[in-house]
Amino acid sequence: MILLGDFNAPAPDGDAYQMLLAAEYVDTWQLDSHGTGYTCCQDKALQNEASEHRKRIDQIFVRNLDPPTAVMTSTIGDKPEDKLSSGLWPSDHAGVVAHLAFE
Repeated sequence: MILLGDFNAPAPDGDAYQMLLAAEYVDTWQLDSHGTGYTCCQDKALQNEASEHRKRIDQIFVRNLDPPTAVMTSTIGDKPEDKLSSGLWPSDHAGVVAHLAFE
């Protein structure tokens, strides 16, 4: 099973995050990641100059699957070059991407 979303539960101490770990879900960010993984939150107007992401509340979890043989987890929409032509951030959250391979 693959479970992903905006859990509004900061890793690693949020209640929902801890509940998922207790239910034997594995946070793909812990398997292989680059950077902080912060996904929240830009200014509501999306006009802030630098990224204001300071929490990791959007996650991808796996459970009941053989451990992935290849994993790469990263964020998108959180770098200055990701801004739209209008100069706005694409969203108040960054996206999380996990590349998983199973045998």
